[in-house]
Amino acid sequence: MGREFAVDAPRSVPATTILRDILASHPLPSEIDRMGHAHHTTLDRIFAHPMDMNIHWREIVHMFEALGGTADETHHGRLKVKLGEHERSFRIPHHSHSLDSRDELVEIRHFLEAAGHKPVA
Repeated sequence: MGREFAVDAPRSVPATTILRDILASHPLPSEIDRMGHAHHTTLDRIFAHPMDMNIHWREIVHMFEALGGTADETHHGRLKVKLGEHERSFRIPHHSHSLDSRDELVEIRHFLEAAGHKPVA
């Protein structure tokens, strides 16, 4: 004759509990984690010391978009950028393809810091 074992019946666990446990053990990547290598490089260059003034404007715009933001050009030669709850307007360089002054770079740094986007050390 075979042996008999007492087996507890499996408990029913709500799907929301299972999902919560999975997300807690495997958090979703942030926007910075999902960015491509080129966008990581642009972010690093923006925060580099000494300041790198050879950053092309279109690289900065693409980085804003890779971070999940929106970038819309206004009629006044400015770029309106929205990252999460933060919104700012930047002057678009017209005579060159890169930033014209250190003040512009510092302005972009402050905006990214306020929006919670800094390169990971």
